[in-house]
Amino acid sequence: MDPYATRAFIRRHVTRDQLADDLQMLRAARRTGGKVAEGGGLQGKGALRVAGYAAHEAYEQLFRENVPLHGGMVADDLLPGTDVVVHQAVAVYGPVFIARATVGRSRDLPTSNATRRNAVRLNAAFDLQGRLDLGPPPAEHCFVLLLTRRDPADIGAYEGIDIAVLMSDFSGFSLYEDADAFLAGYGEAEAGAPAPGPQPKDGDMGITLRPGVAPFEGGENGAAGGSADHKEDASGGS
Repeated sequence: MDPYATRAFIRRHVTRDQLADDLQMLRAARRTGGKVAEGGGLQGKGALRVAGYAAHEAYEQLFRENVPLHGGMVADDLLPGTDVVVHQAVAVYGPVFIARATVGRSRDLPTSNATRRNAVRLNAAFDLQGRLDLGPPPAEHCFVLLLTRRDPADIGAYEGIDIAVLMSDFSGFSLYEDADAFLAGYGEAEAGAPAPGPQPKDGDMGITLRPGVAPFEGGENGAAGGSADHKEDASGGS
């Protein structure tokens, strides 16, 4: 399937407001993580680790509170309508499933953890080379990632957020685009729709980290090892 059809499929099931909300939550959570690290007087790798842990916790809190309020649901066990088991919170908008991951550079593949390995096979109908059998699977689902790249000049910001659809064999991407550019495309696809406003970068959305929560230790990826960026990776480390 070509990228245009993939874009159209996502936009058909995920509204502009729903995607804009998720981007705002990601940015607000990272800003909160930066404030926590700066407030502790930390520097270097220690500050990055604390910022990553706090951003994960803040995003998880916002994600679980707000996705159901905006017409989606949260799945963190079995993706509805499939046999795919996941180990992190995933937003469900009909047949489109949205999760997040952290990467170091644009177009880097995210870590191949259990959740992504399980879920990417849903993307077979969207693979660029097409399927070699008699057609697409009876029920089309799409597993989408929001890929964050931290800003090396600002501990509380992202350099970029991209929207991506992995190939079903995890060899690359069938869709990869700046998330704000993808968001702006809703205006082109929907005649007469107002253009999206600028996305806040430094709002905190009223986040208060829950007291007594232990630092995020990497979920299914394990407690030890990994870079500071991967400690923050993908809600629940998955």
